Amino acid sequence: MKSENFILINLNQNISRARKVAQKEQRDKWIIFGLICLSFIGLTAWFFQINNNFNKLIQAREGTIENIKSTTAKLKKDAKINLSKGDIISSYDLGKRHIPWSRKLIQLSEMTPYNMCITNLVYDTKFLYISAISKIEDENQKEQQILNDFMSLIKSNEDFYKEFDKIKIKKSTKVERDSQSYLSFEISAKLKKKLKNRMDEIPVGLIDDLNNIDKEERKSKPKTESKQKKKEEEKKPKYSDDSIRLAKAINITNGNDPSGSKEVKQFQQELNIYSSDDIQYGYWDSKTILVYNDVLEIKAETSWEKEYKNINKMLAGVEEKSNKNQNSKAEKNNTRDKNGYDKLTIKIAYEIAGQIGAGAQIPDLDLIKRFQELTYIATENDSWYGIFNNETIEKLGEVMRTQE
Repeated sequence: MKSENFILINLNQNISRARKVAQKEQRDKWIIFGLICLSFIGLTAWFFQINNNFNKLIQAREGTIENIKSTTAKLKKDAKINLSKGDIISSYDLGKRHIPWSRKLIQLSEMTPYNMCITNLVYDTKFLYISAISKIEDENQKEQQILNDFMSLIKSNEDFYKEFDKIKIKKSTKVERDSQSYLSFEISAKLKKKLKNRMDEIPVGLIDDLNNIDKEERKSKPKTESKQKKKEEEKKPKYSDDSIRLAKAINITNGNDPSGSKEVKQFQQELNIYSSDDIQYGYWDSKTILVYNDVLEIKAETSWEKEYKNINKMLAGVEEKSNKNQNSKAEKNNTRDKNGYDKLTIKIAYEIAGQIGAGAQIPDLDLIKRFQELTYIATENDSWYGIFNNETIEKLGEVMRTQE
């Protein structure tokens, strides 16, 4: 029989088509899986690269820090201490009223328990107020015990407690939040009236070394050079013609206060008294008055002028060599009046009152600072130091009333 006479029918056609669909689906799944694997491998390589870059950056920073530390150590070894006796004395005088607040804040943060948070700190010349909130973890724990433990921590730190006299609880309240109890409280630490000078803690051996260095430097300088310098200084005029001209241009006749005038600013810049960045720039203060009198060779004649000149020297930090013994005796025999104010405080108060009476809205800045220091209103660590505020005005009136 010939094949041409037969009709061929493919009975497996539907099965092969279903198989093709299944194969296509399987192939698509493997393609998607491969893409996911490639993406994961790419992300892993990217993260590894980022981590490697960060490690290199950290190592570079650590190397820089080590280089800085080693360089600093070498500089410390090679450095020569060049301190004069005057520098040491001025540092010692500064230590009489200096309180290392940065160190105290670090110590306070270290003393604070893990379940306590400092919320506020206020300092007002005589007291340090500490506000905090503490989590009450044990319901049976007494509130007073939390306060006593914290105050005991403060008292146990000798360096932190050195400038304080006593600590008291001002107020305390119990707060409930989200079924958790908290204790909010405020304590006050009173400063001592007489602060211990921290410069006394410097080892005696270090001071001896500084004195020896100072002596060696003096010996190393030949005497002939010092004599020549003295002769040259004697020949040269003390002040230039421009300085004398600027001094004469300042108008202080009839009690006029030249503060803020162009002449005062030029005079201060010419003689390097103050620069435009200084607070005292443009003010007719004690230091400017002293230099002005020296330039024009104005000498004190009356007793009040001499006393006024001495006060200006104290405020400007200038002290004559011939008066050192007298000043030391005056410090030892420092007498106070019946109301507790010494003679210098009263004199400065009279000077401030005199300036106000002459029409000055703000008295001399140095007078205000010195008056605040003597009456314990403010020190150079306070933000209101040198500001003629209400407390200073009230204290000035109190001092003046004691002399009536």
